[in-house]
Amino acid sequence: MRLLTVLLGLLVTVTLTACTSLNEMTLRDISSPEPVAMSVTTEVNPHSGLKKFGTKPVYLRTKNNDILYLLRGWRKSESNAFKSAQIYVTFPMLDNWVFFDAAHSEGKALDVTVLSRNVRSCSQDGCNISESIAIHLTQGQLRQYAKTGFLGEISGRNGAVVLRIPATFFQGFLMRFDAV
Repeated sequence: MRLLTVLLGLLVTVTLTACTSLNEMTLRDISSPEPVAMSVTTEVNPHSGLKKFGTKPVYLRTKNNDILYLLRGWRKSESNAFKSAQIYVTFPMLDNWVFFDAAHSEGKALDVTVLSRNVRSCSQDGCNISESIAIHLTQGQLRQYAKTGFLGEISGRNGAVVLRIPATFFQGFLMRFDAV
């Protein structure tokens, strides 16, 4: 009986530790710009002369997919001029390859880069696959999404996913991005 109690305690501890790690790794509150702004980190690359800004990822669980997304942007260190920005989207738990390679919003194709396609693990039931894509944003798009939010479709050969990101997410990012 004592062994069962110890094992149960260990299981609860491991489960709570995993939940704490997920909570620390992801941004939970995007209902207002302030929590997003507080999550933005910055780093300067002395070799490229660029300052990188990035949010913590947001985790979405939809009916068919788990989605992680974050926003990152770059400025030139010396002049502070806008260089680029991206919505970085990862589908970490796919059952089948989708081969995401395109994104559209408001009837227009968006500039994308396929970042990765990985087999995470396999069992007798099949494989767990992850795919990541970056949606490139102009300075105008970044500022527009701070007013309207982002509504777009990310698609590939074997399917598509609609992604909604609220305006507050972009507003919070810009609070830090513009404060330099």
